[in-house]
Amino acid sequence: MKKYHFVIFAFLMAELWACQNTAPETNKSLDLSPEKNTVVLRAAQIKTIGLSWGKSIPRNLAKSLFANGVVDVPPQNQATVHARQEGFVQSIQILPGDFVQKGQVLAVLENRGYLQMQESYLMVRSELAYLQKELQRQETLRAADINALKTLQQIERDLQIKQAQEASLRQQLALLGLNTSQLSAQRLQAYFSLFSPITGYVEAVELSLGEFVRQDRPLVRIKGSEHKHLEIKVFEKEAAQVQKGQKVRFQVPALGGDTLEAEVFLVGQSLDLESKTIHLHAHILLPSVEQRLKPGMFINAQIQLQAQVWETLPEEAIVRDGTQYVVFVKEKANRSATVKFRKVPVEVLSEEGAYRAFKPRQKVKAGADYVQKGAYYLLAKMRNLGEEE
Repeated sequence: MKKYHFVIFAFLMAELWACQNTAPETNKSLDLSPEKNTVVLRAAQIKTIGLSWGKSIPRNLAKSLFANGVVDVPPQNQATVHARQEGFVQSIQILPGDFVQKGQVLAVLENRGYLQMQESYLMVRSELAYLQKELQRQETLRAADINALKTLQQIERDLQIKQAQEASLRQQLALLGLNTSQLSAQRLQAYFSLFSPITGYVEAVELSLGEFVRQDRPLVRIKGSEHKHLEIKVFEKEAAQVQKGQKVRFQVPALGGDTLEAEVFLVGQSLDLESKTIHLHAHILLPSVEQRLKPGMFINAQIQLQAQVWETLPEEAIVRDGTQYVVFVKEKANRSATVKFRKVPVEVLSEEGAYRAFKPRQKVKAGADYVQKGAYYLLAKMRNLGEEE
């Protein structure tokens, strides 16, 4: 906004100076042009704002495919936590955005059925110990031919059943975070914890104290902090130009817009029918850059395709006008010491350093002069004239 205020002020000063040095019969505005998308300036105005023009320069640049995307992590670095057993929420030990380590307690739940599982386990463990001793006794008796073979076989069968029951209950309790080797009748508990399965950041917490939660409901979502990459969407007709190994220059608006680098690692093979796009997976080249990024951050990407010779202009010569990019072409000066400039929409093909490769969307004569310094001023002047009309 400050830039536009300065521009308008500069133009007004130039016009005032020009009017003071113009004969009365010619003392009228020469900025208006009967042609659409043109603006006319006096020599004094051109000098005041430092406007300059020149030819476009052919340069060998890689064409860029412009796309949007997000920072993401692979599926194995994302987790949704459910309760392995239903229960009432007794405590919540995390907030969205918290960093958690693998195995860290997220919440504590209460369920009386948990007590019954522990009771059942202790009973089975006791019976198992009895059957193991009984088996030894029956084997001794059988060796002395005192008992029947059928009795020994029955004990062996009962022992196998109890071993299976003990193993099953032990695993169920282990899933709830209980170490059965430390379990005793004096150490039964009605509470069990939810643990983080990965290291990362808490994305969402769907819990409240006292709430009853079931096993099929997602309670906590976590995204890992490692192996971050770019998920980029390109349109179907452009995806055929993308190959593994191509460089990607991208910007993250949330981090100030610095240009960062990545490389295409995988081109998706399925089409998103809703958006008509194909997903690209790109690896971030520098670990220091990866550490700065967070999953979900929006990015603007330029995928560098095969290099070829394009017409280029300085970056400041190609300006954004609404939803399109435009340049200003200098038309032939007339006898009244004025110069006409025509606004031409262009397609930006690539960017490298301080230059942009472009292609006019309207016919432009070969060898045309393009405004290279002051394009923003012309655009502001044209908008100002449009408001006056």
